[in-house]
Amino acid sequence: MDVAIQLQRRYRCVPSEAIDLISSELGVARVDIESLASFYAFLSRRTLGEVTIRLCDDVIDEMHGADRVASAFEEELGIKFGETTPDGAITLARTSCIGMSDQAPAALVNDVVVTHLSSDVAREIVSELRRHGDPKQLIHQFGDGTNANELVSAMVDNNIRQRGPVVLSPLKPGDALAKAAAMTPVEVIRNMKTSRLRGRGGAGFPTGMKWEFTRAALGSRKFILCNADEGEP
Repeated sequence: MDVAIQLQRRYRCVPSEAIDLISSELGVARVDIESLASFYAFLSRRTLGEVTIRLCDDVIDEMHGADRVASAFEEELGIKFGETTPDGAITLARTSCIGMSDQAPAALVNDVVVTHLSSDVAREIVSELRRHGDPKQLIHQFGDGTNANELVSAMVDNNIRQRGPVVLSPLKPGDALAKAAAMTPVEVIRNMKTSRLRGRGGAGFPTGMKWEFTRAALGSRKFILCNADEGEP
């Protein structure tokens, strides 16, 4: 991945010739490198613009008007998502969650985070990029905490409001695990069922029942597969 990212920065894509070279030099199957280059939003098999605007398209951004922002970008640039302006300056792309759901709609302009987007802000971003072409100059105000530090220089807000049972709590790391380890498996599962915690996929299936079914499954070895994608609420 490090090699592919460096190639992307230099050539604005991961060329086929480079894939052959990576495969032979690192002893990695070509299909694995092709999968890498086609899966990750930061990599591309085709040449991108000098600047790539990656608009986050997760469900929270959509709820906060990402579609209107997308339309403004397209109208202002005269291209659709997945396209590059004729002068090769700007590419429009979509990306999955960038961790800014509390400041949506948000986007990455190359590696610069821009938050709280609107149609007007999208048009201003395009106007600025056409003038100076430098994503870093899009940051006109800094977020809280150390975001104003010259080593960070980000408009991101930390949004940590107050101490609570989860954020900045006085609990010592490992306390919850120690408590669970002192209980029997049946008690742990009973607590999970009582809590009514549900999976966050489309089914919203009760977590305690999943664990109960897993424990009751045949065989001495058990496997739990966790979908850890953070892009859903």
